[in-house]
Amino acid sequence: MKEKNDYGMYSGAFIFDAMDRAALKYVREKANLPKKTVLVTKWAHNVEFRRQVCNKDFEVHCGNLAVTRAGFWCTAELGQNGVLCASADFMFCIANNYCVA
Repeated sequence: MKEKNDYGMYSGAFIFDAMDRAALKYVREKANLPKKTVLVTKWAHNVEFRRQVCNKDFEVHCGNLAVTRAGFWCTAELGQNGVLCASADFMFCIANNYCVA
């Protein structure tokens, strides 16, 4: 995946990936899950891109952990220079790793 789009801004896919990874780390830490527990993204909802991201000097803040029968969900917000650039709600679930033999 290319990080930047044709206009020189960081792509929506790059921004989404940064939020997804931060949310996964947040859930793993807050839920006290063992490192060997396989968590996968089940869905993302309310994904909103509000502003372009111009460089990698951004922060992702996560919160609102909820544990349900369906899995673990939280919110993620990506900001740059004090401005909210993107946000999303993520749901993660425990899964088997079918990629490992």
